[in-house]
Amino acid sequence: RPVAPNLFVTVCQVIPLDLPQDVERLGSLVADCRADLVVGDSVQQLFGSADENSAQEIGAIYRSLFRLRDSLGVSFALAHHKKKDVAGQRAEKTERVRGSTAHSTQPSCVVFASPGDGSRLHLVQVKRRGATKRSVCIRYDEAPDGSILLTGEGDVDAEILATEKAKEWVLDWLTDRGEQKAKDIKDAAMGASVPWRTVQRALTELTESGEVEQPRYGHYRNCAKGPETE
Repeated sequence: RPVAPNLFVTVCQVIPLDLPQDVERLGSLVADCRADLVVGDSVQQLFGSADENSAQEIGAIYRSLFRLRDSLGVSFALAHHKKKDVAGQRAEKTERVRGSTAHSTQPSCVVFASPGDGSRLHLVQVKRRGATKRSVCIRYDEAPDGSILLTGEGDVDAEILATEKAKEWVLDWLTDRGEQKAKDIKDAAMGASVPWRTVQRALTELTESGEVEQPRYGHYRNCAKGPETE
């Protein structure tokens, strides 16, 4: 139903894209609305009974979306989830999308969303086909009538991006070594040309998020690694 100029919302109407007749139904909706952008929330709802781990079944749905994209001149943005980390393993960001790797290989762009300070959201591009990756900060506010106002605040601060990279480095390093002293982490960071102040910020954020823990003072361990000690 139309809820605002140029905005059409369907609620509680699952359109399982693993069924050809529903792909055609979506195409008819797009054509009727003359949509430029379709936002799907979420992949689990839209992909019907397709096996989320099957590249063949997931790839077939993406091909249907590509056909609609090309014939109707519409873009699709799909909300999805990340995998949980496997103990002792760290994957590349594009491999951390839940289910089949088709979810990261088929789309032209893959963006990870993470909370920033206050009411801000960091959108970090980990893949952008044919163009330079860009990461942006979005501020979101809720109005008294319940509507959400989104405001672009420009590129994600370089310091934030540096911290995100440091977090990846810390998790990888701890995964390989188990529980480690802060001094050893600092020495390794210096050897890898990762600024210690940035690593300290990364350790603080990782500890607050529960991805890293301090089993004892001055020691850190990747929670996905298990109870090993040095």
